[in-house]
Amino acid sequence: MATPPNAACSLVRTVTPLPTTPRHEKVHITDAELLGLIDADTSLSIHTRHKYVATLKGLTMGRGPTSPPLIGNDASLLWVAMHPEQATELLTRELSRRGIYSAHNVHNHIQPIRAMMARHPYLAKLTAMREQWREAVTALSVTPLAEEAKANRPNKRQADGFVPYAEIRAMFAKLCEQELGSRDSLIVGLMALADENLFPQRVDYGKVKLYCNTQEPATDAAGNYLVLQQHGNGKCEGYLVLNEYKTAKTYGRKRMQLPACYIKTLLESLVKQPRSWLFTKQTGPPDRPYDNDTCFGNNVNKRLKELFGRPLTVSGVRHSCITHMHCSSKWAHLSDAEREAVAHEMSHSFAMACRYRFVPHAVGMRVELVEH
Repeated sequence: MATPPNAACSLVRTVTPLPTTPRHEKVHITDAELLGLIDADTSLSIHTRHKYVATLKGLTMGRGPTSPPLIGNDASLLWVAMHPEQATELLTRELSRRGIYSAHNVHNHIQPIRAMMARHPYLAKLTAMREQWREAVTALSVTPLAEEAKANRPNKRQADGFVPYAEIRAMFAKLCEQELGSRDSLIVGLMALADENLFPQRVDYGKVKLYCNTQEPATDAAGNYLVLQQHGNGKCEGYLVLNEYKTAKTYGRKRMQLPACYIKTLLESLVKQPRSWLFTKQTGPPDRPYDNDTCFGNNVNKRLKELFGRPLTVSGVRHSCITHMHCSSKWAHLSDAEREAVAHEMSHSFAMACRYRFVPHAVGMRVELVEH
């Protein structure tokens, strides 16, 4: 388990008494007001807004009975913003106590705090405190992540969950053979078919509307959706459109052609369970999509762990896919310009793709090229 630099890592959580007033002057800013600023900011993608709000709530309110607040039971978001040193110590200590400390996780918790401060007129003026938060995320996250990325080696959590991409492809084939149209085959298929140019995305499929042999949505239609069109010759074609995903502000509307093998299992799924959405909640009233990507992602990651017997995650699949591309005869010959195009298909930059690649021998793969 990674440990934070210069931070206590007690196995017994101690709650530091929290000051009841800010340092400089008495102000009253509620958590609801600060969360509302994030939720209303359309310059952020819907994915980012949901993620930031959930993370900020987790700091001071917790995420249910099994996940209490990360920063004290009496803390407010205002207190967190105005006490960077104490809040950082409490955060890193609690992440360590729960066994989930990593530079990446610290980054994911501090960035929403910085975003919250930047959007409130009073907090935005506190330049010294905002600089302290910038220094904290740099020291605890940005610098360690940059050094880690240069080595192209997985951390312990990533190594424990790593599955070679060939095994992910094989799992899709196995699931289709066991039960064509199963929910598992639909989930894994969206991640396993990069060699058919359907590249694994993030957890962007929790609210995908289905259009089957109907009027296609307008080209500027919002939301994520999937179109299936049956032709007179019996052939069916389909494509997936993503308008709402983490990096949509950068990469825009994404249209992905579906391979025939995926369309086949999807059609069988719709025969067994007619519905309006690609994936629906497994509890409650029928035919309801997921409320947000976090809920869907948690469900998918849990199922991946059960299927592969390792803590494989959606992010881990993307690592595996990019590593595979550097070892596969199909992809190894690509120029940097072509690799950049593939990176954009995966909704991230070429630089990010380089950081996602693992040195083959570090994850037990052969260094020589393998057939895809």
